[in-house]
Amino acid sequence: MAGRETFKDQGAEFLRSANASATYDYQEYMPAPTQELGGTEITLRLDEGGEWIRVRFDAADLGFAYGGGDGLQAEGTSAYQAFRMGDRVYFVTFLLASDRSCCLLLDLGSSVVTAVRGSRGEDGGITSAISGGYVEGAGGVPAARHAAVSLAGTRIQNDYAHNVVYQHIYLNDRYETWLSLDGPQKGQADTEEYRAFKVADHVYCTFWNEKVLTTQMTFLFDFAAGACVCEVFGTTGGERVYNTIGATTRVIHSELEELEVPRLSGLAVR
Repeated sequence: MAGRETFKDQGAEFLRSANASATYDYQEYMPAPTQELGGTEITLRLDEGGEWIRVRFDAADLGFAYGGGDGLQAEGTSAYQAFRMGDRVYFVTFLLASDRSCCLLLDLGSSVVTAVRGSRGEDGGITSAISGGYVEGAGGVPAARHAAVSLAGTRIQNDYAHNVVYQHIYLNDRYETWLSLDGPQKGQADTEEYRAFKVADHVYCTFWNEKVLTTQMTFLFDFAAGACVCEVFGTTGGERVYNTIGATTRVIHSELEELEVPRLSGLAVR
């Protein structure tokens, strides 16, 4: 039991560090945010049109509205962060409410989107929902989706800072093990049930909910550029944790042809 409590304590330290820490800066190697979406308004049709989200990007904030069918459920404004993670591919994170997160994986080249949303209950638990869809009026096909994939046989390393290093080891099409080599969780590891999607060539999303920690993790990797960003949405000490972290990324090994190390080594970093 002591080992489990130590694991939870170190995990809580990770969440606090991801939010703000002078010792462990999980944003030291994070890609720079982009303002390229400023002035853009898009409507996303999810689950073959059953749900929709309308987003208007300004310089620092975005306006949003969402609903089902023709009905409006809620609207508001939120600060946001956007990252360019490939050719016309963007990772966008914002809050729909103080206890609801939204992460959009936008491929404006193919007009396809994956939305990962989290809701924090009164008990601090996180309920997650993943929806696929298309960008309305931009040539998007209603049945289009980012393809679900298996990363089985893939091992990657994320360096978040000079003193924060993790590896992801994708065991099969369902489970991955994360291993902390340096940082507040050094020496700790756990195995999570994951989902993965191919967003574009060399660009992949992975998502999981931590079993021990109450945390939703949504990653977007641009393996060609050697970079990743991640939305962290969870609870520690009864308080909400919401932040974006990022890392330099390298593939150690992969069974996927386009992620084979010799192939990636020959790509020009954008």
